[in-house]
Amino acid sequence: MKRFKQNVRNLMRSALLSCPYTGRMQNFRFIAIILTISCLIGCKSYSHYPIDTKPMVVIDTNFLGMWRCVEDTDKANFVEVQTVQDLYHMEETKYGNIDNYLVKTIDTIRKEKGPKWNPATDPYITSIRNDIDNQRYLYYFTYFDAHGINPHYQQWNAHPSTVNKTRFLSFNYHNPYSNNKDDKGWLLVRIIKAAHDTIITAIVADKTLKNLKSSNEVRSRLAQRLNDKHFYSDTMHFYKINGYHLTLNKAIKLANKQSK
Repeated sequence: MKRFKQNVRNLMRSALLSCPYTGRMQNFRFIAIILTISCLIGCKSYSHYPIDTKPMVVIDTNFLGMWRCVEDTDKANFVEVQTVQDLYHMEETKYGNIDNYLVKTIDTIRKEKGPKWNPATDPYITSIRNDIDNQRYLYYFTYFDAHGINPHYQQWNAHPSTVNKTRFLSFNYHNPYSNNKDDKGWLLVRIIKAAHDTIITAIVADKTLKNLKSSNEVRSRLAQRLNDKHFYSDTMHFYKINGYHLTLNKAIKLANKQSK
Protein backbone atom coordinates (compact mmCIF):
# COMPACT_ATOMS: atom_id res chain seq x y z
CA MET A 1 0.00 0.00 0.00
CA LYS A 2 2.81 2.44 0.90
CA ARG A 3 4.61 1.61 -2.34
CA PHE A 4 1.44 2.22 -4.32
CA LYS A 5 0.89 5.62 -2.70
CA GLN A 6 4.52 6.57 -3.38
CA ASN A 7 4.09 5.63 -7.03
CA VAL A 8 1.02 7.86 -7.17
CA ARG A 9 2.95 10.77 -5.67
CA ASN A 10 5.81 10.27 -8.13
CA LEU A 11 3.33 10.00 -10.97
CA MET A 12 1.59 13.24 -10.12
CA ARG A 13 4.82 15.15 -9.50
CA SER A 14 6.25 14.18 -12.90
CA ALA A 15 3.01 14.89 -14.70
CA LEU A 16 2.47 18.28 -13.17
CA LEU A 17 5.96 19.31 -14.21
CA SER A 18 5.29 18.29 -17.82
CA CYS A 19 2.17 20.44 -18.41
CA PRO A 20 0.22 22.70 -18.92
CA TYR A 21 -1.16 21.26 -22.12
CA THR A 22 -0.10 23.28 -25.12
CA GLY A 23 -1.56 21.40 -28.07
CA ARG A 24 1.34 18.96 -28.18
CA MET A 25 3.29 17.74 -25.15
CA GLN A 26 6.93 18.71 -25.29
CA ASN A 27 8.57 15.71 -23.64
CA PHE A 28 8.37 12.71 -25.98
CA ARG A 29 9.87 10.41 -23.42
CA PHE A 30 6.97 11.32 -21.18
CA ILE A 31 4.47 10.86 -24.00
CA ALA A 32 5.50 7.23 -24.30
CA ILE A 33 3.13 6.32 -21.49
CA ILE A 34 0.11 7.60 -23.40
CA LEU A 35 -1.66 4.29 -22.91
CA THR A 36 -1.34 4.78 -19.17
CA ILE A 37 -3.22 7.41 -17.26
CA SER A 38 -0.05 9.16 -16.18
CA CYS A 39 0.75 10.80 -19.50
CA LEU A 40 -2.36 12.92 -19.20
CA ILE A 41 -2.50 13.81 -15.52
CA GLY A 42 -2.02 17.50 -14.89
CA CYS A 43 -3.48 18.39 -18.28
CA LYS A 44 -6.94 19.86 -18.62
CA SER A 45 -8.48 17.66 -21.33
CA TYR A 46 -10.51 15.44 -19.07
CA SER A 47 -14.17 14.74 -18.45
CA HIS A 48 -16.01 14.36 -15.16
CA TYR A 49 -17.89 11.48 -16.76
CA PRO A 50 -16.75 8.39 -18.69
CA ILE A 51 -18.15 7.50 -22.10
CA ASP A 52 -20.22 4.74 -20.49
CA THR A 53 -21.76 5.12 -17.03
CA LYS A 54 -20.04 1.84 -16.15
CA PRO A 55 -17.63 -0.44 -18.05
CA MET A 56 -19.59 -2.46 -20.62
CA VAL A 57 -17.15 -3.50 -23.37
CA VAL A 58 -15.14 -6.68 -22.76
CA ILE A 59 -11.39 -6.15 -23.10
CA ASP A 60 -9.57 -7.15 -26.28
CA THR A 61 -7.00 -9.78 -25.29
CA ASN A 62 -4.77 -8.69 -28.19
CA PHE A 63 -3.97 -5.60 -26.10
CA LEU A 64 -2.41 -7.71 -23.35
CA GLY A 65 1.35 -8.01 -23.22
CA MET A 66 4.39 -5.76 -23.54
CA TRP A 67 4.53 -2.78 -25.90
CA ARG A 68 7.07 -0.19 -26.96
CA CYS A 69 6.33 3.28 -28.23
CA VAL A 70 7.97 4.46 -31.46
CA GLU A 71 8.02 8.05 -30.18
CA ASP A 72 9.80 7.19 -26.93
CA THR A 73 13.35 8.54 -26.97
CA ASP A 74 14.50 5.67 -24.73
CA LYS A 75 13.92 2.58 -26.87
CA ALA A 76 14.25 0.22 -23.89
CA ASN A 77 11.20 1.69 -22.14
CA PHE A 78 7.94 -0.20 -22.50
CA VAL A 79 4.34 -0.58 -21.33
CA GLU A 80 2.89 -3.78 -19.90
CA VAL A 81 -0.87 -4.31 -20.23
CA GLN A 82 -2.47 -6.69 -17.74
CA THR A 83 -5.82 -8.01 -16.55
CA VAL A 84 -7.39 -8.09 -13.09
CA GLN A 85 -6.34 -11.74 -12.84
CA ASP A 86 -2.72 -10.74 -13.52
CA LEU A 87 -2.94 -8.00 -10.94
CA TYR A 88 -4.21 -10.29 -8.19
CA HIS A 89 -2.65 -13.61 -9.21
CA MET A 90 -0.45 -13.78 -6.09
CA GLU A 91 -3.43 -13.11 -3.84
CA GLU A 92 -5.52 -15.69 -5.68
CA THR A 93 -2.74 -18.24 -5.31
CA LYS A 94 -2.49 -17.56 -1.57
CA TYR A 95 -6.17 -17.19 -0.70
CA GLY A 96 -7.88 -19.21 -3.44
CA ASN A 97 -9.59 -16.30 -5.19
CA ILE A 98 -9.97 -12.51 -5.11
CA ASP A 99 -13.09 -12.66 -2.95
CA ASN A 100 -11.25 -14.53 -0.20
CA TYR A 101 -8.42 -12.00 -0.44
CA LEU A 102 -10.92 -9.16 -0.03
CA VAL A 103 -12.41 -10.76 3.09
CA LYS A 104 -8.94 -11.26 4.58
CA THR A 105 -7.93 -7.68 3.75
CA ILE A 106 -11.07 -6.28 5.41
CA ASP A 107 -10.40 -8.35 8.55
CA THR A 108 -6.78 -7.19 8.69
CA ILE A 109 -7.61 -3.49 8.31
CA ARG A 110 -10.44 -3.71 10.83
CA LYS A 111 -8.03 -5.11 13.43
CA GLU A 112 -5.64 -2.22 12.74
CA LYS A 113 -8.22 0.59 12.72
CA GLY A 114 -10.80 -0.68 15.17
CA PRO A 115 -14.53 -1.39 15.06
CA LYS A 116 -15.47 2.14 13.95
CA TRP A 117 -13.69 1.64 10.63
CA ASN A 118 -16.18 1.24 7.77
CA PRO A 119 -15.02 -0.84 4.77
CA ALA A 120 -17.90 0.53 2.71
CA THR A 121 -16.30 4.00 2.71
CA ASP A 122 -12.64 2.97 2.53
CA PRO A 123 -11.26 3.88 -0.94
CA TYR A 124 -8.79 0.97 -0.99
CA ILE A 125 -11.52 -1.58 -0.30
CA THR A 126 -13.79 0.14 -2.79
CA SER A 127 -11.13 -0.12 -5.48
CA ILE A 128 -10.75 -3.87 -4.91
CA ARG A 129 -14.52 -4.35 -5.06
CA ASN A 130 -14.66 -2.37 -8.30
CA ASP A 131 -11.87 -4.55 -9.71
CA ILE A 132 -13.81 -7.69 -8.84
CA ASP A 133 -17.09 -6.39 -10.25
CA ASN A 134 -15.52 -5.15 -13.49
CA GLN A 135 -12.76 -7.68 -14.05
CA ARG A 136 -13.95 -8.56 -17.58
CA TYR A 137 -13.80 -4.92 -18.62
CA LEU A 138 -10.56 -3.54 -17.15
CA TYR A 139 -7.01 -3.19 -18.45
CA TYR A 140 -4.07 -2.32 -16.20
CA PHE A 141 -1.17 -0.33 -17.66
CA THR A 142 2.34 -0.02 -16.24
CA TYR A 143 5.01 2.15 -17.86
CA PHE A 144 8.66 1.13 -17.29
CA ASP A 145 11.09 4.01 -17.62
CA ALA A 146 14.79 4.39 -16.72
CA HIS A 147 15.75 2.23 -19.69
CA GLY A 148 12.94 -0.24 -19.08
CA ILE A 149 13.69 -1.28 -15.51
CA ASN A 150 11.62 1.05 -13.33
CA PRO A 151 7.81 0.57 -13.01
CA HIS A 152 7.41 4.28 -12.42
CA TYR A 153 3.73 4.39 -13.38
CA GLN A 154 2.22 1.24 -11.98
CA GLN A 155 -0.97 -0.63 -12.86
CA TRP A 156 -3.34 2.21 -13.68
CA ASN A 157 -6.71 0.93 -14.89
CA ALA A 158 -8.71 1.83 -17.96
CA HIS A 159 -11.77 0.41 -19.66
CA PRO A 160 -12.75 0.33 -23.34
CA SER A 161 -15.79 1.94 -24.94
CA THR A 162 -17.04 2.29 -28.50
CA VAL A 163 -18.58 5.32 -30.20
CA ASN A 164 -19.95 4.71 -33.69
CA LYS A 165 -17.73 1.61 -33.95
CA THR A 166 -14.65 3.63 -32.95
CA ARG A 167 -12.78 2.42 -29.89
CA PHE A 168 -11.70 4.55 -26.94
CA LEU A 169 -10.01 3.98 -23.59
CA SER A 170 -11.19 5.81 -20.48
CA PHE A 171 -8.58 6.29 -17.75
CA ASN A 172 -9.66 7.25 -14.24
CA TYR A 173 -8.18 10.64 -13.31
CA HIS A 174 -7.55 12.16 -9.88
CA ASN A 175 -5.16 14.96 -8.93
CA PRO A 176 -4.22 14.69 -5.22
CA TYR A 177 -2.19 17.90 -5.47
CA SER A 178 -5.26 19.96 -6.29
CA ASN A 179 -7.36 21.64 -3.60
CA ASN A 180 -10.32 21.40 -5.97
CA LYS A 181 -12.35 18.31 -5.07
CA ASP A 182 -13.84 18.36 -8.57
CA ASP A 183 -10.40 18.01 -10.19
CA LYS A 184 -11.00 14.40 -11.12
CA GLY A 185 -12.72 12.45 -13.83
CA TRP A 186 -11.82 10.54 -16.97
CA LEU A 187 -9.06 10.92 -19.55
CA LEU A 188 -9.99 9.69 -23.02
CA VAL A 189 -7.73 8.09 -25.60
CA ARG A 190 -8.86 7.11 -29.09
CA ILE A 191 -7.69 3.80 -30.54
CA ILE A 192 -6.98 4.77 -34.15
CA LYS A 193 -5.74 1.33 -35.11
CA ALA A 194 -5.38 -1.95 -33.26
CA ALA A 195 -3.86 -4.92 -35.05
CA HIS A 196 -2.31 -8.03 -33.54
CA ASP A 197 1.04 -6.36 -32.92
CA THR A 198 0.37 -2.65 -33.57
CA ILE A 199 -1.65 -0.01 -31.74
CA ILE A 200 -2.03 3.66 -32.74
CA THR A 201 -3.57 6.09 -30.26
CA ALA A 202 -4.40 9.77 -29.89
CA ILE A 203 -5.51 11.90 -26.94
CA VAL A 204 -8.93 13.50 -26.96
CA ALA A 205 -7.69 17.06 -26.45
CA ASP A 206 -10.87 19.02 -25.80
CA LYS A 207 -10.54 21.27 -22.74
CA THR A 208 -14.32 21.75 -22.60
CA LEU A 209 -14.94 18.07 -21.81
CA LYS A 210 -14.98 18.90 -18.11
CA ASN A 211 -18.00 21.15 -18.67
CA LEU A 212 -20.18 18.27 -19.84
CA LYS A 213 -22.86 17.09 -17.42
CA SER A 214 -23.28 13.37 -18.17
CA SER A 215 -21.87 10.33 -19.95
CA ASN A 216 -24.51 10.86 -22.65
CA GLU A 217 -23.11 14.33 -23.31
CA VAL A 218 -19.56 12.93 -23.48
CA ARG A 219 -20.64 10.27 -25.96
CA SER A 220 -22.51 12.86 -28.02
CA ARG A 221 -19.48 15.19 -28.12
CA LEU A 222 -17.23 12.35 -29.29
CA ALA A 223 -19.72 11.33 -31.96
CA GLN A 224 -20.02 14.90 -33.24
CA ARG A 225 -16.29 15.42 -33.56
CA LEU A 226 -15.21 11.87 -34.20
CA ASN A 227 -13.41 12.68 -37.46
CA ASP A 228 -12.25 16.19 -36.55
CA LYS A 229 -8.44 16.06 -36.51
CA HIS A 230 -8.33 19.15 -34.26
CA PHE A 231 -10.18 17.17 -31.59
CA TYR A 232 -7.09 15.01 -30.94
CA SER A 233 -3.39 15.42 -30.23
CA ASP A 234 -0.23 13.36 -29.73
CA THR A 235 -0.71 10.44 -32.07
CA MET A 236 1.42 7.59 -30.75
CA HIS A 237 2.51 4.29 -32.34
CA PHE A 238 3.01 1.14 -30.26
CA TYR A 239 4.37 -2.25 -31.32
CA LYS A 240 4.18 -5.46 -29.33
CA ILE A 241 7.47 -6.94 -28.14
CA ASN A 242 6.08 -9.84 -26.14
CA GLY A 243 2.72 -11.39 -25.29
CA TYR A 244 3.67 -11.90 -21.65
CA HIS A 245 1.51 -10.02 -19.10
CA LEU A 246 1.45 -11.87 -15.77
CA THR A 247 4.00 -10.15 -13.48
CA LEU A 248 5.98 -6.92 -13.58
CA ASN A 249 9.28 -8.47 -12.51
CA LYS A 250 9.37 -11.07 -15.27
CA ALA A 251 8.30 -8.44 -17.80
CA ILE A 252 11.38 -6.39 -16.90
CA LYS A 253 13.65 -9.41 -17.43
CA LEU A 254 12.07 -10.24 -20.76
CA ALA A 255 12.20 -6.66 -22.03
CA ASN A 256 15.82 -6.12 -20.96
CA LYS A 257 16.88 -9.39 -22.55
CA GLN A 258 15.29 -8.40 -25.84
CA SER A 259 16.75 -4.88 -25.82
CA LYS A 260 20.36 -6.06 -25.65
